[in-house]
Amino acid sequence: MPPTSTSSINMIQKGGFMFSQTNSLDPYSSTNYTMENGMSSGVLQYVFYFIMLVIIILLILVLVHFTIKPIFRLNPGDKGVIGLPGSNDSSLFWKTPDTAITVKDLDTPLASLVENWSFMLDIQLDNPTANTNAPRILFSRGAQLAQTTKPFSKSDTILTINPSFNVCVFLDRITNDLYIAVQTISPQSNTPSIELISVPNIPVGTAIRLGVFVGSRVLEVYVNGNLLSSKAFPNSLRKVTGPLQPAPDTIMNSTARVANLRIWARPVSPAEFRSYGSATSFDVKPIQDSCVA
Repeated sequence: MPPTSTSSINMIQKGGFMFSQTNSLDPYSSTNYTMENGMSSGVLQYVFYFIMLVIIILLILVLVHFTIKPIFRLNPGDKGVIGLPGSNDSSLFWKTPDTAITVKDLDTPLASLVENWSFMLDIQLDNPTANTNAPRILFSRGAQLAQTTKPFSKSDTILTINPSFNVCVFLDRITNDLYIAVQTISPQSNTPSIELISVPNIPVGTAIRLGVFVGSRVLEVYVNGNLLSSKAFPNSLRKVTGPLQPAPDTIMNSTARVANLRIWARPVSPAEFRSYGSATSFDVKPIQDSCVA
């Protein structure tokens, strides 16, 4: 009758005594169990050595990063060579000029933040001849615009069109000059005033990447990653938050378009602005021989 076990036992006679020898092919034999257990222990030992090696290397890199030379990039534009995942804390809106919509502050990192925040925006001037009697607003943060479609008069200013804003980006009423403005408030008279930086003669049909830092007493403007101008002002910013506003349709459809609005609820360093480089131009619109009035 064949044995029921997969193992076989060989009987060996030596000097009148019978010895049994278990076949080494038996997977349940104590010898195989000991060998497999030893192999598992050996693998775990190598895994432990590998983990310890990785930890030691990381500790060395961290020590070098903070004492000798930056190794890790904590933010885009830092000098390190190893970028850390999740280090980009900006929020991107309006990825194309056709999806520009009003974004409430509660949907952004800004919330009630008035100062010490930054943004970046791609702007393309399509038709410089489509002018108005008043400044042509491309982007603002604050209350709804007081005027958007009705005819403007030459007496209209940025404050009559947009009386309550934290920051406002607009084109000159006739020329290709671009302006970035913030509102400050005088503690003595409690009257608002405007502090602005101009970007003269922006190109037609070629997008520029505008970077702006809105500080408590300073305004910085970058174009295509390069610092254009920095302006300090004596009074504090007017406490205006409100929604983020793209250009009115009358401007977006005939004059200029905006896209790729990126927002930080903190100051952005020059190196970080520089790391984003230049804008990619939008599709080119034919220039119309008409004016927005």
